[in-house]
Amino acid sequence: MVQENDEAVPAGQAHEAVRAGTAVVVDIRDSRQFDSGHPVGALNLPYSARGLASRVSDLLAAAYGIGSPPVILIAGDEETAQAALEQLGDTESLSATVITGGIAAWVDAGLPVETVEEIDVGDLAPDVRADNLITLDVREPIEWEMGHVPGALLISLGELGERVAEVPTDRPVAVISEAGVRSAMAASILCVKGHGENLLHAVAGTAAYRGAGLPMEYAEAEIEDEDG
Repeated sequence: MVQENDEAVPAGQAHEAVRAGTAVVVDIRDSRQFDSGHPVGALNLPYSARGLASRVSDLLAAAYGIGSPPVILIAGDEETAQAALEQLGDTESLSATVITGGIAAWVDAGLPVETVEEIDVGDLAPDVRADNLITLDVREPIEWEMGHVPGALLISLGELGERVAEVPTDRPVAVISEAGVRSAMAASILCVKGHGENLLHAVAGTAAYRGAGLPMEYAEAEIEDEDG
């Protein structure tokens, strides 16, 4: 069991707390590190020097709703872990500790790890993508209107927890955002919600898709078509 006044806990103790449902792991490494291997059931929220507490709260609410369990952080280095703890310690609504030794300690202890398969943004283009592939865009509607992958499904990150039933589980789903941060968060939420088996992460994001000169679809054009 993780005590509230513990600042750091061994990987095995963290795993037991997660299994018991008394804590949740939030991996604050960057999305590519998360995709390559993370604790089973962990959520991903790349570290930020400001605003981390509110972002963690929003992530937990999307994944677990009200009354989410205490947080156990996993970081890429001790300095980042301590900086994150200081931010989260400034709010009374979050209780957080950190895993001693990070992901290396978790792996060395033989604890379960999962990955998220990444997909190149070029493979989302209409002329090359798999027929059954769905692109899930988790950006905001105003970003969507400025251009998106043709045929993509829009569910903004803030709505994903409530609308997760709209995401198919029997087809591959490629999650995309503008630059890979929100899509990483969304992919981890989908894994927690049982959508991990056919999940892909377009980590380079819409910015890279757009920069490659690949076909885009625009909401204005869709509206004009509907109006005739």
